[in-house]
Amino acid sequence: MRVNISVVSGKGGAGKTFVALHLASLLQDKAILVDLDVEEPDAHLYIKGKEVDTKPAVVLIPEVDESKCTHCKECASVCQFHALVPIKNKILVLDHLCQSCTACWTLCPTGAITPVEKKVGSITTFRGNDITLIEGRLIEGEIAVVPIINQAKSFAYELGKDKKHIIFDSPPGTSCAMVNSVTDSDLVVVVAEDTLFGLHDMLLVLDTLTHLNLPFLMVVNKEQKGHSVIGSWAEEHKEPIVASLPFDRRISMVYGRGNTIFNDLPEYKEPFRTILQAIEKLDTKNI
Repeated sequence: MRVNISVVSGKGGAGKTFVALHLASLLQDKAILVDLDVEEPDAHLYIKGKEVDTKPAVVLIPEVDESKCTHCKECASVCQFHALVPIKNKILVLDHLCQSCTACWTLCPTGAITPVEKKVGSITTFRGNDITLIEGRLIEGEIAVVPIINQAKSFAYELGKDKKHIIFDSPPGTSCAMVNSVTDSDLVVVVAEDTLFGLHDMLLVLDTLTHLNLPFLMVVNKEQKGHSVIGSWAEEHKEPIVASLPFDRRISMVYGRGNTIFNDLPEYKEPFRTILQAIEKLDTKNI
């Protein structure tokens, strides 16, 4: 049975994409990697792959036929997002506020409103280094993050029917985008940067996942040997850490050049194997 894994972090720069990318690198054709950090997707930079396919990500917004509109203002009254504004003898559509709820075109008494597609981003498939990557990307200036995440996930489920794992590189933090990306995952890998800021933001993530009733595994990145902030917290609260990746300048140098690290630093395959083993062993009703 396929296992859907979300990789999350409480803050940007904690190493979420790094962990997701290298898990996919170990699994290769057994998995699909999905970059759901749609505002700043960057996983494609590291697989050095070719673009296989791209398609638009669209949302539905209302279009008003003024010849049919009686200016009854019913559409504006039912819109909970204030995306329709009556101005004199015209209905102004604020498409950036529209959530595609369908109320206006469903309830318009004269049929003056019809849904039309608006492109807000793209869903692109890359293939490289034996990794298949699906990337959601938001057009600059647009705010429809969640619809693109949903469309990228749906495409991944379709493409990954026969895969062992789908790995979602989620948006950082605990925003609605992150929550939406993890909601139907079987388990979550929490990547924590070994700093006080990292601990603070990790606790927010753990609280969110607890409310969502999602099982999780903890991974420490940039571990400070001898004085680990995350390690001390985990020991005090009896929370197991599945794997730790040290603060190693060599990792930064290889990764900073846009490369995955296994060719240059093969010894780091072991902690990622440990993470995969923990995923396999995790006893959850969802898997």
